[in-house]
Amino acid sequence: MSTEEIGKTVKASMQETLNSDQNLSEYELKVDNVQVFKQGGNTYKGLVNIIYKGSSHNVTVEVIVNGKNVLWEAAPG
Repeated sequence: MSTEEIGKTVKASMQETLNSDQNLSEYELKVDNVQVFKQGGNTYKGLVNIIYKGSSHNVTVEVIVNGKNVLWEAAPG
């Protein structure tokens, strides 16, 4: 997968999580943009731009790609 494809996958998955998570859905967060950078092997670092009440916030995520499976994890907070 290209970094662009990984970014699109992370964006869709993260938006789905934000919409469905009981603790987060009430905030109506919108994933605006995801940039993914290869770290080494099958690990990537992502920079996610999230919109909350019209303000833009950047969040970093760790991404692991195993074939066609993409796993992302954001630090708490």
